[in-house]
Amino acid sequence: MVTRHFCTYFNSGYLDRALVLLESMRRHMDSFTLEVLCFDEAAYDFFDQHPFPEVRCQRLSAFEERQPDVAAVKSSRSRAEYFFTCTSAWIDDVLERHKDMDVLTYLDADLCFFGSPESVFEAFTDKDVLITEHEFASDDFANLQYGRFNVGWLSFRNNRIGRDCLRRWRDQCVAWCFDRLEDGKFADQKYLDEWPERYDDRLMIGPPGLNAGPWSLRKSPLTVRDACLYVGGHPLIVYHFQGVRLFSRSHFYLGYYFEVMPADILRFLYFPYVKRLVQTAEQYGLLRAGAQERYKPGNIGYRYATGYWVDCIFVSCFLWFLQRCALRLQAGFCKLVGLFRGRRY
Repeated sequence: MVTRHFCTYFNSGYLDRALVLLESMRRHMDSFTLEVLCFDEAAYDFFDQHPFPEVRCQRLSAFEERQPDVAAVKSSRSRAEYFFTCTSAWIDDVLERHKDMDVLTYLDADLCFFGSPESVFEAFTDKDVLITEHEFASDDFANLQYGRFNVGWLSFRNNRIGRDCLRRWRDQCVAWCFDRLEDGKFADQKYLDEWPERYDDRLMIGPPGLNAGPWSLRKSPLTVRDACLYVGGHPLIVYHFQGVRLFSRSHFYLGYYFEVMPADILRFLYFPYVKRLVQTAEQYGLLRAGAQERYKPGNIGYRYATGYWVDCIFVSCFLWFLQRCALRLQAGFCKLVGLFRGRRY
C-alpha cells in the first residue's frame, strides 16, 4: 500500500473546510499524510486538542524562522497576499524536511474529494510536476486574464527537476506576489502559465475532474451517471469549493461565480458540501457563540450569506407589498373623498 503525501495551510477561520477536506481524504484514500501550516495559534491548538494520525502541524513562527526571506516580506503584503507568498515556500519547506517523500501534493483547504486520486498518481509516474487548468470558457475574458492554471492542486516530485521548478517559483513569489494584475503577473498563480513550455514533457496537466471548480462548469458541465459525478465527461475526483462560507446553521454563501446556480450543481455539489460543513462545525463546536468570529451575525461577511439575502428579499417584498396596499388604500380614500365633495357642492 502506497502512502500519498499532501500539504496545505489555513487559519482557524478555515477549520470547518479543512476538516471536511480531511474527512473526504479518509473516505477515498487508504494511506496518506497531511502536513499543515497553521497561520494562527487557534488552528494549531485545535489539532493539539483533536489529534488526527494523518496530520502533522507546524506553527507559522517555526516556518518563518526557517524561511527568513519569506518572513521579511510579510509587512509589505496583505493577509491574502502573504498566504499566496507562502504556498511555494511551504511546499519546498516540507520537501526539505522530508527528503524521503517521493511526491508531495499541495491542496487548497477548500477542496473536497469525490473519488480516489490513484489514477492521477499512476499517470504521474514518469512526470515531475503536475498542475491543473482553470478550464475557463473561451469567452470568459474577465477570468482568463488571471491565469490558465489554478493553484488548488500542485504535485512535485522530489528530484532535481521538481525541486528546481518549485524553488524558482518560490523565489518569484518572494520577489512579487500581490493580489492584482501587473506586468503579466497575478498573485502566485499566473507564474504557472510558462510551465508547459518551460518543462515540456516533464509536466503533467491534470484531467478536468481534478481540482474542478465553479469557474470550469460552463466549459465542462456537471453530469450524474450511475450515482457518480462527472465533469466534462471525466469522473469528478476533487472539487474546489472556492468562495463558500458558512456563517450559521442556516446562513451560508456559495461564492460569486454564479448569478443563478443551476439546480443540479446545488443538489449534487453545494448542498451536500454545506451539510458537511454544518455537521463538522457542530461536531467540533465551531458554531458556538464566540467560537469563531466569522460566525457572528455582526461580521460583515454575514451580510453576503445566502440565507441572509433570502431573509432580506422576503422582508423587502413584504414591505413593498404593504406600501403598495397603503398607496392603493390612500388612492381609494382620496377618490371617495372627491366623490363625496362633488356630491356636496
